[in-house]
Amino acid sequence: MDIVFFIEHKDRELGIVQTVAEKLRDDYGLESCVLSLIFHTHHLLRLRPKLVVVPYALNKDDWPLSLV
Repeated sequence: MDIVFFIEHKDRELGIVQTVAEKLRDDYGLESCVLSLIFHTHHLLRLRPKLVVVPYALNKDDWPLSLV
């Protein structure tokens, strides 16, 4: 897994994240997935992505950045 995108609100973020993920796959061959920030953070331990994208980050100590 190259990239994990976490989203907080499906209605607000899912469409654009899927578009970006498709572009990254088609243009650069990068494999990604989209997960819920609230319910699926524990999947980081299994997926071990090269990059984690979160909807916002104000501080490196904020969840889930503090886990990564």
